[in-house]
Amino acid sequence: MSLLVEMYVDGAWTDITSDVYTRDSVTITHGQSDEGSSAAPAQLNLTLNNRDGQYSPRNPLSPYYGKIGRNTGIRAGISSVALKMTGLGYASTPDSAGLSVVGDIDIRVDVSVDAPSSWHGIALASKWGAAGNMSWYLQTTELGRLHFVWTENGTDEFDALSTVAIPGPLTGRKAVRVTLDVDDGGANTTTFYTADTIDGPWEMLGNPVSYIGVTSIFNSTATTNIGMATPGVTGLFSLFGAAFAAEIRNGIDGALVASPDFTTQTAGASAFTDAQGNTWTVSLFYASLANTLHQFPRFAGEVSSFPPKWELSGNDAWMPLEASGIVRRLNQGRNPNSTGLLEYLLSLNPYTYWPLTDGSSAATGAVYGAYPFYRFRGVDLVSAEFGSGELNSDLSNVLRITNTGDHPGNDGFFYGDSHTPDLTAGGSVALDFVWRAEVLGPLNVGLWTFRTGGEYDVWRLRFRADGANDDVELTVELDTLGASPTTVTLANSAALSEVTDGNVHHCRIQLTDNGTGTDYAVYVDGSSVLSGTRASYDLRNAARVTVNYIPDGVDDTPLSLGHVAFWPSGWTAIPSAVDLAYAVTSYLGEPAGERISRLCSDNGITLQSHGDLADTYAMGRQPGGALLPIIEEAAALDMGLLYEPRDMLGLAYRTRKDLYNQAPRVTLDYAAGELAPPLEPVDDDQRTRNDIFAQRVNGGSYQATLSSGPLSILEPPGGVGRYKDEVPLNVESDDALPELAGWLLMLGTIDEARFPSVTVNMVVLSEEQQAAVLRVSVGDRLVVTNASAANLYDDLSLLVIGYKEDIGPVEHVWQAVCVPYSPYEVLELDDSTSRLSPGEDYHLAADITSAATALSVERNVIEGVEGWTTDAADMPIPIMIGGEEMSLTAVTGTGNPQSFTVTRSVNGVVKAHSAGDVVRLARRARLAL
Repeated sequence: MSLLVEMYVDGAWTDITSDVYTRDSVTITHGQSDEGSSAAPAQLNLTLNNRDGQYSPRNPLSPYYGKIGRNTGIRAGISSVALKMTGLGYASTPDSAGLSVVGDIDIRVDVSVDAPSSWHGIALASKWGAAGNMSWYLQTTELGRLHFVWTENGTDEFDALSTVAIPGPLTGRKAVRVTLDVDDGGANTTTFYTADTIDGPWEMLGNPVSYIGVTSIFNSTATTNIGMATPGVTGLFSLFGAAFAAEIRNGIDGALVASPDFTTQTAGASAFTDAQGNTWTVSLFYASLANTLHQFPRFAGEVSSFPPKWELSGNDAWMPLEASGIVRRLNQGRNPNSTGLLEYLLSLNPYTYWPLTDGSSAATGAVYGAYPFYRFRGVDLVSAEFGSGELNSDLSNVLRITNTGDHPGNDGFFYGDSHTPDLTAGGSVALDFVWRAEVLGPLNVGLWTFRTGGEYDVWRLRFRADGANDDVELTVELDTLGASPTTVTLANSAALSEVTDGNVHHCRIQLTDNGTGTDYAVYVDGSSVLSGTRASYDLRNAARVTVNYIPDGVDDTPLSLGHVAFWPSGWTAIPSAVDLAYAVTSYLGEPAGERISRLCSDNGITLQSHGDLADTYAMGRQPGGALLPIIEEAAALDMGLLYEPRDMLGLAYRTRKDLYNQAPRVTLDYAAGELAPPLEPVDDDQRTRNDIFAQRVNGGSYQATLSSGPLSILEPPGGVGRYKDEVPLNVESDDALPELAGWLLMLGTIDEARFPSVTVNMVVLSEEQQAAVLRVSVGDRLVVTNASAANLYDDLSLLVIGYKEDIGPVEHVWQAVCVPYSPYEVLELDDSTSRLSPGEDYHLAADITSAATALSVERNVIEGVEGWTTDAADMPIPIMIGGEEMSLTAVTGTGNPQSFTVTRSVNGVVKAHSAGDVVRLARRARLAL
């Protein structure tokens, strides 16, 4: 295995490995240096040969002149063979008896997708010829769903579409799978799956898709293809990336009929034979069996600077590059004090948008569009001040309108022009705004629209808060050229407390041309409060929004108004009123994982997610401020892992629940020399926290304290003394604080040694073990066995929270940053080996020798402490006494003490034990948070 480095030049990834100096190691870091949820910047350091000045961006003689510079993309990985595709590439094999599957079928494909391709609209596998010679094909749609098509007669198509899109980012590695059950009790059922690699484990993608009737697959003579080359299929894009392997099975989980493994082939070969005897040929263009970094990516980021270095003699010139992930850029400079609502609206590209969040000295409201928001010139009847209208603590201040006291009862007039494009038949226009008022004088918000012939109307929303009519009234002022306008009342809402309840609210008026008239609807906080149709009205465009406000009183009735937006159809999709209302609440109640996903999406950041983002804690309001701290706040609440992925520029988040009960990603044998020094346990108090104050942001608090045991608040030797920690948590409700505090207390009182680093020198490992280590990522479980030579008699079960690599010409040293994995071993109902921990409430009633197999165990006589099970079906149970693991094979008696029969020295520890030594479970599951 060797290093491969590519730089993104002129729209393509270019191999620059030959220019990487081997005199300096290539170093790569990912993840965290200690436990926490903060996203530490990933980093790549290497040195390039720059004797010809090719990596000097300002050198006009460089072949890369004008093509590289600040934040040029760079990626590194361990070279391995794959089917590399740069367009319409594919590999194919001729028809055969084995590939002539006519019944149940199981198709699996493992690929990695690069930009400019994506998981939207690509061909994956097919056995599909011209009309009359079609069997099946598997593709993704432009919306990212898996799509399986088959025929019964070679021509007429049947299909099934996954009920949800492929999760995760639009690029990167993913294995996908489809199964077709042709006779599922009189129906046919298609089921889709995804996995990290073709080795699984497979996770169902959405729900199975069933149709009435038995089906079959036509036995065509078409070739079977992996990649493109699907005749007659439209809507597909080229796949830029690599394919690693594919499988086709006769029957669901049935016998393999094809299993091309591109990773085991020779680079440059044009054909090979798989284990079933199928000969696969690589297409002449756009595909090749080549060394790529897709299978073992190590870093993806961008170069922020190109600092040239040289010797005065001119004999050497080099470029020491330091590349980083996106976190470095997100941390640069002073981030704007944005809010969730502002970011959301800007991400949707409204035609015209006036946030009205300008500073107090502003004369007009700034605009995202063509025209500012004006206060009517020459009129000084009310006080209007930007930056003073309060919405809530999570939204910036907006326009504040109140009476000056000099002219009570007079009105203030404000307007902004928009001039939206002419609408076609069926077109719509929407106007949104946000307001807050405790006492409201008559507020009129007008939407000016034009009709054929140049006539205009003003659709006016009047918020009435006079005690008798606390509602919204919709009127229209009809203007006929040359005549006085007349006003017609169209509709009134029911009584609305929202008008003057002192809270922040969202309002929308939406007009839609229906062909014969115009439908209107008014929404408050996402709910329709009035609607109807104005007959014989040809809606054309919207030209202006006006605000006319008469304060009700002298000077104590301010109105806060902001976030005024125009949305004509045909410009961009009009967002739903429900979604906008949710943004106005600053996303109160949003799951932490979904907040991370939304923030990344709104800001153009690729997110690689692991776990169910919806199954995370409901958050409080999204605060204003810089982006990254808001994302980190969400990760801190869920207590998962936020980091930068190694295969793409972006962020990755692994939910806390996704960390639970993992199988080891890699198991390393200390006795077999698979680890390099140092493997040094650290028994310190760096992570000890036994007195937790969980504080809800702008809310209540809860204290959780460990009052007994070796890491309790008791003074030594009964405990370790008090270690306090106050943890702010932006959770929706105080009700969640007790369990969150309990989990934090558990994390802070794990009575285990830390292993800050586990080091591996790749050159001593087999190729299989090298591949296993290279697949370890942040959040994976690592196990070390047979470490008795280091006086460690239990297997080490560790959670990898970061790692560093030094890749040199001879050695490749990988060093993982680890914390104990035990907090994430949680109770499962079907778990047959772990038990719920009984704490430290059991001990030996008498001394035992190093060979004794009969023990007397008694329990503390306190409420809730029960005897051990005597059911033989529950045995064996792994137990631990004084560092020696034993296998409990039988328990007799229900009194106190009980008699245990054990097998000794399971972990190699041979020793005697004394009366009073604690007897506990060796593998103790916990209740999950």
